[in-house]
Amino acid sequence: MRTTMKLAAAVGTAAALTAALTGCTDEGSTTASADGDAVADCMPIALEVADTLTGSAWEQALKSYIERVQEGTDGRVMIRLLPGGQLGGEIEMVAQVKQGNLGLVQAGSTGLKEFSPIFVPYLFDDAKAMDFATSEIMQGWKDAIREREGIRVLAVEYFPPRWITSNTPIHKPADLNGLKIRVPEIPALVEAFEAFGATPVALPFPDTYYALQTGAVDGQENPPSVIESGKLQEVQDYVAITNHAQGFRYLLINEDRFQSICESDRAVMEAEVSQLVSDQEEQLRAESDALLDGWVSSGAVQITDLDIAEFAGAVGDAGSTEAEEAWGPGVLEQIRELYGPNS
Repeated sequence: MRTTMKLAAAVGTAAALTAALTGCTDEGSTTASADGDAVADCMPIALEVADTLTGSAWEQALKSYIERVQEGTDGRVMIRLLPGGQLGGEIEMVAQVKQGNLGLVQAGSTGLKEFSPIFVPYLFDDAKAMDFATSEIMQGWKDAIREREGIRVLAVEYFPPRWITSNTPIHKPADLNGLKIRVPEIPALVEAFEAFGATPVALPFPDTYYALQTGAVDGQENPPSVIESGKLQEVQDYVAITNHAQGFRYLLINEDRFQSICESDRAVMEAEVSQLVSDQEEQLRAESDALLDGWVSSGAVQITDLDIAEFAGAVGDAGSTEAEEAWGPGVLEQIRELYGPNS
């Protein structure tokens, strides 16, 4: 009987001591324990991200983003870059993300109805474009795309104004009459070049160099960084700095794949986006003039004199019908008023 009582007392003392110790531990490190449990629940995941612009500022910043995400998730989120349009053009790759066959894509031409009209000619003041990227209008579009397409917009990225390259000098809109100009598969840009008098030819970017080299098209239009990425200055003689349109690039991820990542690792992916976007914008703004100087000094191209106002006056309402259908009445005018060249 005494033995039983002693054993019971010992067990009670041990239980009390354990409770006391546990209480001290919980009080001092409840947050750490919760964080540890959250991380313990995180499973490794392998993703692929595709892009078309090899060696560009977008790709370089994306590589750094991938490294930071890997480090911030202790290697649980591994992202492999597929560069150079290996999986096709941008719109094709966005479709693959929607289907879940590809995890992420970095693209400017998306085929998403909210983003396509963004290339309406002369819509943005370059200095204000990134203010729009964080606007309520943009957030509404991102929400709609996620709900409708199953695609999350992780990043809205800076995209410099677009220039025209050609094998004949372009000083005024009339110089484009009859020229076959490669444009992306974006209705606003197709309409703009029709308004200029050109024959727009919609081609995926990976096909552009060959089309220019063989004379299938006479020219193309893109920001300087994209021209350099595709080495298009090698097969063109003139650059016309028309600044005729400006949009964005986007980092997109399949929503189901994103939700399959644990919450703490998703938070890392989203937190690192701001550095990605700022790195890209800083490099892209710095390199435009440097690229142009390099092309001219090497004799690759000549710069044509022109009056941008003539081009702005020639495009009319190109892209406005698509914009109103996608965005609703009055949104195009609101964007122009707040972020446009005359805002």
